[in-house]
Amino acid sequence: MSSKSDPGLAVRPNNAVLLTVEFENGAQGVLHISDVAYPGYGMELLTTLHGESGAVEAVFSTAGRDEIRGLKEGEQSFVSISVPDRFWEGVDQSQSWMAQIVEVFAKQDVGDRLFIDAILEDRPISPNFRDGLKVQEVMEAAQRSQDSGTWISVDSK
Repeated sequence: MSSKSDPGLAVRPNNAVLLTVEFENGAQGVLHISDVAYPGYGMELLTTLHGESGAVEAVFSTAGRDEIRGLKEGEQSFVSISVPDRFWEGVDQSQSWMAQIVEVFAKQDVGDRLFIDAILEDRPISPNFRDGLKVQEVMEAAQRSQDSGTWISVDSK
């Protein structure tokens, strides 16, 4: 079998993953990742968090459809939410949304910069290597779950 994107590839890589999770406290989640999209739509990252009092979702796309939206309990539709100015400190907001995000991670103490600064300053950081190990354990459990057709528990400790 060959890949449509690389005819020399002997095995087609996974192009979609759906992971259903349940946490110790009963909260549930769904992670869906796919590289199959409508042509011309671009890459999109959609994160939605649902809580007891509403929901918030962030959409980032290479096609420029970037937005953060919120929905309060009792409301019928999401409304656009502005990111507070303190999160844009040192960022040129006249740039494209994607360029602004890159600049946030380059100039502020977040992401890789947060991790590097913690190492340089010898201070604890979260997430840490243990958290990374837990992510690997979840990914391995997801694969075992698919292979066995059963739920697989992952120790949270």
